[in-house]
Amino acid sequence: TEEEGKKHPTIGGLRIGKQMNERKPDDPYDDHLEWDRDGQYYHYLTKWMHALNRVSRSTGNPIFNVWAIELAKAAHAGFVNMLNSGSKQIYWKMSIDLSYPLVPSMGHHDPLDGLITYNQIRATGVELFNASGPDLDSEIADMEVLCKGKNWVTNDPLGLGGLLCNAYTILQLVVQNRFTETGLLQDLLESSLASLDAY
Repeated sequence: TEEEGKKHPTIGGLRIGKQMNERKPDDPYDDHLEWDRDGQYYHYLTKWMHALNRVSRSTGNPIFNVWAIELAKAAHAGFVNMLNSGSKQIYWKMSIDLSYPLVPSMGHHDPLDGLITYNQIRATGVELFNASGPDLDSEIADMEVLCKGKNWVTNDPLGLGGLLCNAYTILQLVVQNRFTETGLLQDLLESSLASLDAY
C-alpha cells in the first residue's frame, strides 16, 4: 500500500529512472541501447545504501540505516544468483521489479562494494542503534566468498576512485573493531597503487 511504501521505500530496490523503458525478457539484447534503458543496477544500489547510512550517522535517526539494510537485503536477493557450477555471481543490471536480469555479467568491483557496504551498515546498526533492523550475516558471508581470490586492479578512473574509497571505509571499520581484517585492506591498497600506475 501507499502507507507501507512510505514506511519501507527501499524494500523493493530503487530503479535508476531512465526515460527509456526496460527491455522485456523476450526483447533482443542491445549492448548500446541497454545504457539508456531503465532498470536497477547493483553498483548504484550500494551507493544508495552508503548514502542512507551516512544520513543515519549524521542525524542519529536509525530509520535511514534500516532502509539501507532493507535495500541491501532486497538487492542481494534480486541480484545474487546461483550458477550451474554451484558458485554464485551478481548480475550487473536487473529489471525494475528484480524478477529477471537485464545484463547477466558481473561488475568488476560489485562483490567488493557489497561486502564493504553491508559491513558498514551493519556496524552502524550495532554501534549507534543497538542492531536496529534485520541482520546481514548471510549476505556478508556470500560477499566474502565472492571476493576471495579476486584481482581488483583497474585502469578505469571510476573504479580506481571506488578502490580508494573502499580502502578508507575498511580502515574505518577496522579501527572501530567492526571488520575482521583478513588482508583485504593491504590487497586494496596494493591494487590502488597498481591501478594508479595503469591509469
